[in-house]
Amino acid sequence: QFAKVAMIRQCAQDNNMEGAKSIYEQLESRGEANALLSNASFRAALHLVKMMRKATGQPAFPLSSRLNF
Repeated sequence: QFAKVAMIRQCAQDNNMEGAKSIYEQLESRGEANALLSNASFRAALHLVKMMRKATGQPAFPLSSRLNF
């Protein structure tokens, strides 16, 4: 499982959300998805949202300073 988490994280670093999603969906279809993998996928999505917003000059998360993100 840790290898798959690392693969999902690497996909996020490579801005490859489709790759991260594909890994998660494969594991989910085999009944192997768990909270650790779900969290890694969620964090990958957040990372990519932050990168897209940064590229467009928008604040990463406008409320983040008040929500301690």
